[in-house]
Amino acid sequence: MQMSKWYAAMVALEWRYLKRSMSEASELHRARQRVAELERELKEIKMGNTRNKSDDT
Repeated sequence: MQMSKWYAAMVALEWRYLKRSMSEASELHRARQRVAELERELKEIKMGNTRNKSDDT
């Protein structure tokens, strides 16, 4: 009986850790997507600026 309580407590701890890890991984994935999106926007802005400079000459 004592062993099953200990085992249940360990499973509960593992489950909590797993849920937290999955949540952090999801947040990290969203952050990486946002960084990629911002990098694309920055690249477009830079390309637009170089086009505008060449138009001025």
